Amino acid sequence: MNFKQKIKYLNAKDIRLEYNDTTGLILHSRKRRLKNIKIILAQPLMKPLDYASVISEKTNKEIAVIKNLKDLDSNSSLALKRFLNNYYITPKILKINSLSHQLGAVFWDTVTDKGKRQFVIWGITESVRFLTPDRILITDVNGNRFEIESISKLDVKSRHLIELIL
Repeated sequence: MNFKQKIKYLNAKDIRLEYNDTTGLILHSRKRRLKNIKIILAQPLMKPLDYASVISEKTNKEIAVIKNLKDLDSNSSLALKRFLNNYYITPKILKINSLSHQLGAVFWDTVTDKGKRQFVIWGITESVRFLTPDRILITDVNGNRFEIESISKLDVKSRHLIELIL
């Protein structure tokens, strides 16, 4: 990004978003209609509704920044949610069947909201991030992310396995 370039800020209440599987995401503002875009949340885990970048899919460059996503109208909010659900695929771990250690790697066998998943992580400190004392984000060796929304809500066996590695 050219640092001399001035960033165009858009207020969420002044735009409208549409999304469908054929046309993708479309942004309507007072002056423009933007197609072939994607929206990237500035802080997707901690403050997902504060700011988001509007990125051109053709050039992969930022076109604008949307402020205050919580101010989107209900149809736009739904369109954004549908887009983000496809863009940010982070399975939620519901149960841990087993964890095994081998030469610094931890092999996970889990049940997620997207089905059964097996994955490997290297090093707990590099791969496991506490978002809150009860919420964890795990990144596997391939860069895939998995989330445990609440350790305390897992079954007893899953909590015990987590405690063994943390």
